[in-house]
Amino acid sequence: MHTHPLISHLTGMRWWDAEKARQDWRISGLPHSVSRRVIACLPDDLRHASVLIVIRVGKNEPRVVLTRRSRALRTHANMWSLPGGRADKGDIDECATAVREADEELGVAGDAIFVLGRLPDHILWESRFHLAVFLGLVEESVVLNPNPEEVAEVIEFPLSSLLDRGCWSVRQRTLGTAVFTVEEFTFGTAHILGATAGVLVTLGRLLSRMDDPFTNR
Repeated sequence: MHTHPLISHLTGMRWWDAEKARQDWRISGLPHSVSRRVIACLPDDLRHASVLIVIRVGKNEPRVVLTRRSRALRTHANMWSLPGGRADKGDIDECATAVREADEELGVAGDAIFVLGRLPDHILWESRFHLAVFLGLVEESVVLNPNPEEVAEVIEFPLSSLLDRGCWSVRQRTLGTAVFTVEEFTFGTAHILGATAGVLVTLGRLLSRMDDPFTNR
């Protein structure tokens, strides 16, 4: 249906099931190979949450949707993020949580989201979250209706921007006694860092066929 080469690549991928995603976790912002070396430092008090990478598809180039969180929120206020959160009692699984959160934050009904699959899980070191990451397609004709109580702003940027090294910068990050280089993403006036940047790093590497845990053992 959607013939853009990046979407065709994602559609043809071998996606992670729940067990594979947990086995192939990575510290958000670090490549898989580095993350595996620091597994011994993994906190044992992690909380669980899910996020959805929303990609708008149609006649135009595929675009990734991000939200800037409201300043009124108690956690990660005013930061750029992916739709997501912790499970509700009615959620049947982690994917259902991600889809529900996208509906609540962006006003996109669950039946308008075509979930392609699950990416490797991410560990958010500072906030101690174990993040299940899913990717879903939404037709560009679907109108977004963001919830003003949670979302201050919505941006959409071309999926191909993840492959543009000019959009990326690096900084040093410390985990315990180890220091690593992590990447951050900029589009226009939006500077994306932390867990959201880490998830985008993973997606960008998969788009460029780099650092795929199925082939890097």
